[in-house]
Amino acid sequence: MRTMSLVKADQTPEAGQWIREQREARGLSVREFAAEMDVATQVIYEWQNGKSAVSEQRVEQLAEVLGVSIIEARRNLGYWVPEEVDGIPTWRLRTLTEDELFELLRDAPTDARDRALARYYVSKLG
Repeated sequence: MRTMSLVKADQTPEAGQWIREQREARGLSVREFAAEMDVATQVIYEWQNGKSAVSEQRVEQLAEVLGVSIIEARRNLGYWVPEEVDGIPTWRLRTLTEDELFELLRDAPTDARDRALARYYVSKLG
């Protein structure tokens, strides 16, 4: 059974340009980048030229290969990014120290705390 993503990429030519800039900034050739992403070089060219969008299932891998946060990758690829996690603005999560985050979440339910901690650590990757 095929599943459909509830989140549709609104990928623009700027997304392709962002991919190219990130790849080049890390000194990766198209061939090297394609090998790390486990796709054909033609797919990379299509992404960079706006002919096709990076699938949502590949965003995490792309973020890892390019050394950026998942949030940054999702935002630049046109995918939805939450403005807040359990009442904490996403931008604020990126500015908190670990101690500040624990204090803020001290009374939060466990599942909310776990999601916010996960978002915090993801935001620190980029």
